[in-house]
Amino acid sequence: MLSILACADLRKARSWFTLLVLMALIFSIRLMILNRYEAPPSGDLPGDLAVLDAYISSDPVHPEYKFQRPPVPFLLVLFPLIKMFPIFLALKIYDALLPTLVALPFFLICKEITRSDKAVLISTALFTFTAEYNEIIGWGGARDMLGIFFMLFSLYYLIKAFEYKRKLYAVMSGIFLSLTVGTHQLTAVYYAFVLMTILGIIMLIKKLRTKYLSSLLSLTIIGAILSLPYSYVYLYMLQNRINVGLNIYDFQEYAYVSVNLLNVLLRDTPTYTIIYSLAIIGFILMARSYKYQEIKVVIISLLMALVFLFLLLPTRGVLHLIYYLLIPVFLLLTFLLDKVFYVFQRVKLSRRLILGALLFIIILAHVSGAYNRLVKAVSWYQVLDSNSIDVLNWISKNIPKDAVLLACDENLNVWIEGYAHRRALGGPKPLGYYVVASEYEKALVSNIICLGNYVAENGYIIVVDEFPHGYYTPGVLMRTFDYWIPLIYFYDEAQTLKFLTYHANMLFSTTKVLENVSLISNELSIRFKYGWSFGNVSRIVVLPRSEPRIRVIYDVNMAHAPIDQLDIRAIVDHTNKVLNISETRNDSITLNILTGEGKIVEVNVSLISTSSPSYNITYDLQNPLTKLPTITFTFKPKTHQVNVVIEVFVKLARCYDDKLNFWDSNELLKMYRIEYVVVDKKASYSRYVRFMHSPAFAPIYENQRILILKVSG
Repeated sequence: MLSILACADLRKARSWFTLLVLMALIFSIRLMILNRYEAPPSGDLPGDLAVLDAYISSDPVHPEYKFQRPPVPFLLVLFPLIKMFPIFLALKIYDALLPTLVALPFFLICKEITRSDKAVLISTALFTFTAEYNEIIGWGGARDMLGIFFMLFSLYYLIKAFEYKRKLYAVMSGIFLSLTVGTHQLTAVYYAFVLMTILGIIMLIKKLRTKYLSSLLSLTIIGAILSLPYSYVYLYMLQNRINVGLNIYDFQEYAYVSVNLLNVLLRDTPTYTIIYSLAIIGFILMARSYKYQEIKVVIISLLMALVFLFLLLPTRGVLHLIYYLLIPVFLLLTFLLDKVFYVFQRVKLSRRLILGALLFIIILAHVSGAYNRLVKAVSWYQVLDSNSIDVLNWISKNIPKDAVLLACDENLNVWIEGYAHRRALGGPKPLGYYVVASEYEKALVSNIICLGNYVAENGYIIVVDEFPHGYYTPGVLMRTFDYWIPLIYFYDEAQTLKFLTYHANMLFSTTKVLENVSLISNELSIRFKYGWSFGNVSRIVVLPRSEPRIRVIYDVNMAHAPIDQLDIRAIVDHTNKVLNISETRNDSITLNILTGEGKIVEVNVSLISTSSPSYNITYDLQNPLTKLPTITFTFKPKTHQVNVVIEVFVKLARCYDDKLNFWDSNELLKMYRIEYVVVDKKASYSRYVRFMHSPAFAPIYENQRILILKVSG
């Protein structure tokens, strides 16, 4: 008897030792990839620094941040790390460690499914080193993984409470439930759905109700009481929520989102196709088994809760479902591996070799795919380089503590707040990521200012104008639920006037003035005037209410000389690819455009009217002047005056709002007291030109990548 116990203890110690070695190896690999770069990736990690600042600083950059995030990950993990290590290293350890720790509770749950140490260790290692969790390291979702860590521990003790009916297990489950609530809101909501689903199953089946109800109620009561210290976060979120729950626009985007979700689920094919297929087989094996009632209830609840969470999430948040889906998938894989190793011991050597080889190939393919995703994710989400780190250090030393900055870069503003400790707005970034109304408002303002000096939209189309300097004069962008897709733009330098002895373009006119903005008869009209000593051009942008079209009017008056030729060019944005010309007529051209987001959009550019007796339309795949696909309208009026009306019509565009909106970025800068603008030259050269050449901004710092300007006045 003693020898049996000794063998059992030795096997148990060996499995735990192997688990710890695997965890150390996974953590080392993740940290090694992160250490290839001077700074950690993502905009979420500096966001965690900003929240920690709100909790521990006497003069925080954003004191309201502590109402938006519960304190456990910041005070329990991040704070000790930044005290022990340099800040970049601390963030890398934080980013690599928390996704690795999920192995511990997952291992314990798997031990409740099978006594096969091989099955448990393989399943745990594959779960911990999945491609999805490696991508989380890229975008900095350490808090998400700590929430999953606590949730899995709570589930483990819940299973033990169901199995043995001991109050201690229910208490432990409740403690970890409260830690989940104190760590990550979305994980807490998902776990609440899981517990409600478990309750529903228990209430439907009398036999289960008798066995499990008291344990479930105990952990819920204990968890609720211990979660009260975090209630202020959830009350604040309820009062200030936005983008929560599906709406009509999500249903309009449903096909696109579903395809995108399926693509993410299977993007490591055939590896993940095989994993999900094996999980389905594992589900069948689990359903046919008369044992594991506790595990069955938990796994079914984990799967069903995903449906409820899907109905709660906005479009941009749907991909978070994958991180929770992996839990039941790999638990079901454990069921299958248990049977595989049972069969493995009872078949002939030749079949054992074949079975072992297949298992080895699947494991190798999974690990290889996960490693490649880790490398790509850390590189893809990298925000900082030596130039931007220099900028952060310069800001922390030279910008006043109470100043407000605007960073025209998707994530640099978060680093300014978390690392340099200065308030900063930032964009452009999709608005669907924001669930707090105040953060949504700041992001909207940032997007508008970064897009152009003047921005208008009608629910179908966003019109961006970088007048008097910049490429978009104007730019036509298709509205989406929370973002935009650049399609076609007009550029002042490409609009040329030719006379008998000289020529000119609108960019280099001697005077440029915004004459007026008016709303008449459900049409927004913006008039710009360009002047030379020999004449002037008025450019009028007309945006009608709730129509997927925009008109650009050129009214040319050259008193000193007749116009020999006027060329107006509509340029396809460099992020897009023209698939084909679907229609060509004497006065219009229709293009099928594949956008950078992967959507196919049909855009018609047509001449509505002109006073020129002679004109023609041409299309160049690579125009000699613009170097991009371009539609050129050529007019030969031979008179002192000419009027041209060009329309851009976006077919099948959806309407997201029936209001006409107009914003002046200069007014927004004053309204939000923005004193400095940080421009990433690598992200948008047009934006760099726009700010650099504007008299309203004075450059005060510049390196190879970043330009900082002070807002004058």
